[in-house]
Amino acid sequence: MSQWLARRSLHTGGVQWRKVLPGNKRWRKSREKVVSSSDARTPTKNLDAVDIERINEMFLSRTKDLEPGMEIKKLKQIKKEFNTRFAERYFNPSKQWFQDNWVVEPSTNTAGKSSSQNSMTGKNKHYTFKLSEFISSVLQMGDLVLTTPYPNELAMCVGLPESAEDPRYTFVTVSGKMFFGTKSFVHLRIPYRLPEKVRYLISKEGPHAFEPVGTIKGTRDVTYILPYLARQLVTSELPSQINKLAWQKLPSIIKRLELLSRYLRKYNGTWQVPFVQLVDAVQRLEEKGGPGEFEYIKSLFERPSLGSRRSIHAATYLATYWAIKEQQNFNIWGKIHVNKAFLAPISTSVVPAASLRSFHDELINDPKRKHVNKITDLINTKDYELVRERYPEFLQLLSDFTAGNFDNNCEVVTLISQIFRMLDVYRECNVTRDTCFDLLKEISEDNFCENPILSNSDLALAQSSERSALQKCVYSVVQPDIQLDTKTKRHDFLDMPVYCIDSETAHEIDDGVSIEKNGKGSYTLHVHIADPASFFPESYTESTKLSDVLKIAFDKSFTTYLPDVVEAMLPESFCRAADLGKQDKKTRTITFSVRVKMDEHGGLHIQSDTFRARLGLVSNFPKVTYNIVDSVLNDSSSNSPLRQDLLTLYKIASGLRHNRVKLNGAVVFGEGFNNGQVRLIRDSANKVKDITFENNNETPSTVLVSELMILANTLSGNFFRENKIPGIFRCYNELKLDGKALSDYRSIQDNVQRGKNPTLKDIAKITSLMNSSFYSGEPRNHQMIGAKQYLTVTSPLRRYPDLINHIQLHKHLANKPLTFSQQAIDQMIWQVQSRADILKSISTTVSAYWTLTYLKKRIEKDSSARFDVMVTSFPQDGMVNCLFPNHSYARGKLKLKVDRLPPQIGDIVKDCQITSIDCLDSNLQLVMV
Repeated sequence: MSQWLARRSLHTGGVQWRKVLPGNKRWRKSREKVVSSSDARTPTKNLDAVDIERINEMFLSRTKDLEPGMEIKKLKQIKKEFNTRFAERYFNPSKQWFQDNWVVEPSTNTAGKSSSQNSMTGKNKHYTFKLSEFISSVLQMGDLVLTTPYPNELAMCVGLPESAEDPRYTFVTVSGKMFFGTKSFVHLRIPYRLPEKVRYLISKEGPHAFEPVGTIKGTRDVTYILPYLARQLVTSELPSQINKLAWQKLPSIIKRLELLSRYLRKYNGTWQVPFVQLVDAVQRLEEKGGPGEFEYIKSLFERPSLGSRRSIHAATYLATYWAIKEQQNFNIWGKIHVNKAFLAPISTSVVPAASLRSFHDELINDPKRKHVNKITDLINTKDYELVRERYPEFLQLLSDFTAGNFDNNCEVVTLISQIFRMLDVYRECNVTRDTCFDLLKEISEDNFCENPILSNSDLALAQSSERSALQKCVYSVVQPDIQLDTKTKRHDFLDMPVYCIDSETAHEIDDGVSIEKNGKGSYTLHVHIADPASFFPESYTESTKLSDVLKIAFDKSFTTYLPDVVEAMLPESFCRAADLGKQDKKTRTITFSVRVKMDEHGGLHIQSDTFRARLGLVSNFPKVTYNIVDSVLNDSSSNSPLRQDLLTLYKIASGLRHNRVKLNGAVVFGEGFNNGQVRLIRDSANKVKDITFENNNETPSTVLVSELMILANTLSGNFFRENKIPGIFRCYNELKLDGKALSDYRSIQDNVQRGKNPTLKDIAKITSLMNSSFYSGEPRNHQMIGAKQYLTVTSPLRRYPDLINHIQLHKHLANKPLTFSQQAIDQMIWQVQSRADILKSISTTVSAYWTLTYLKKRIEKDSSARFDVMVTSFPQDGMVNCLFPNHSYARGKLKLKVDRLPPQIGDIVKDCQITSIDCLDSNLQLVMV
């Protein structure tokens, strides 16, 4: 630095130097040498150290007021300080990480590297993973992910949640940028296990005397760093290789997906294809070396191989996701559905090749906007009758948009925005689905659906899908073949009381319970389940061809329960024939029985070796509902046989819950959970006239029913596992957590074991630390329920997995070959899980729509209305997520005040004001007052 300043000073000329140092003979002598030279730069080598120091002193004396704090240092000093800074901020953390993780084994290979080194630095661009890894693993360090902030670049998960107050994961991009987010940030996950010796990847930045280089997570006082060496060896190499290869594959995969979409499209409605099945088909086409013919494609989908051992190429998997997202813009594919347990795409909607698409394309590609101008002119003049008459396709376009059928279709969204900007009334409005629905209602007069979400193509109700309408027609005429079961031997329970405890408005009654006294505290417990499987030939014949009703039931997978619609999985005729509760009528069941014993201290013991599953007949159904059971149990003055039976059943149920919680670590939710269930009140014209809400409070009757059903499912899971019967299991894997986050979650379990169920505040704190349950073809733990294996059999009228398990039981009990092989069960899982995810998501969206509609009407009547909300997320960018404690489906974002301490998860913030509300988009904005 000092040499450079010396050169710069010499370039100023001789006169200036004389003014600065007129009396310095030594300087004049040196300067004469400089001036006599033909090149003013070369004489710098003639200056000695004294000259340079003197120049520096004079330079600083002239500039000290202009550049305060400037310090001139020697090159040697600069290098020393740079090395110190580099060592403290970069080298030492990398060295420490290397020492902690990169342990060289005594025995090395010929290349001089340990096996652990090779596993981390090997070329992995052709990395593959098995489908079983999705089911057996949860989001953990090392997993590769696509996230909301970086949807076009794989990142790596490098840190787990550390506390309930901040339940965010830490991610790192290929370039080393660190960011934080909850698991909801993840749209695609590729399981990857780090070498065992890697104990950590990120760490808190240590103290040093220099500016920190780490990333702020929560407070400015604490920063986190990813050692440069960890980035080079672990976090960047594999993701960058997969990224690069995926981008290279993308053009060819786009072509293959176009071919697949033409084969998969159905003219009469949207349906879902498992995402991994698409990837598998693309992968096989790729291996074949060409696009293939339709016959080959047909073979891929007729005989798919989606067993747990199937390997998936990571780059093909990633490129397929990107290709579908790109093709959504052209209506080639519909929505990608992400499973919250796997944190990965579970299915993709295949949109029909409908004629309406050509109308959309015509509007989009018309440079003169001829049709658009005509439509907007008619709307501006309120000539709605002509709009309905001439442009029904335009109304369908609006309907599809309000229903959410244009996922990621930027062209359609842009078109609709342009149309609204040409409308006088809506020109200044934000273009949302709510705004679009307002216009649709105005144009359509009374011919509109009160809830446009019911027209969502993924929901697949008859009103929006020709395919579903056709299935509904089939269901309306089909009748169960009750003769199929005539030769089957069944155990007749005669007049044994069967208590079918349900609500007064239950659509199907598919379970009941009975109790037999054996003396000395011993009882035989019977759980009777409706037997619709006895109406299907699959339960008796050896053919592998499924009946039409079972195929339709497979498409539906579950009964659809929404506040405004209930659509059964099975035909009404099948439900009526199988329903329990018809007094004095012999009704078929599959009955699960087991002996239990209560000791003198109230302890309950399940004699699992006495468990039996058998076909039965029941006919005595005392009239009971949840309210009646609660009333009977609370009436201590009565000693009727009904009360004795119900009281015994309740004691057994209480013992079952105690054992699940105390011995198996189950978690049971308490007060405030699922508050605000939507109930619609309709007028004589079947129009919604009021929106009310109910709380799902736990009572003795609900405990009685739920615990006995859990027992039947748990014992059935063990029965299927021991007898090696392929079935559909329900599973739950706990998330991997670090430090305080793990202790926070364990403290909730400890409280439950002590009899203190989690409150809504507790649930808000641990929601982000909990996983979702999922279906599996293999027996796995359900850790939330506290069961080593859990196979649902108690709702065959409402759940396809239960119906399939019943069909398998029929064959097993008759010593006949099973209807469904393990491979067939593994294949089913993806469709069943996809429908479960779709119905759960849409159910939440519909409940939110009606809840926000209620709030919107409330603030329209009283603009000064204030609300108390509970915080549900870590503060970020001056905002937190929140919910209304009494209306759990009302969730939004709360803007914080700068002058107040930010609230923590679970805190109640009082007197907040709603500033924005969009019911269809579930968008709710509030501010602190």
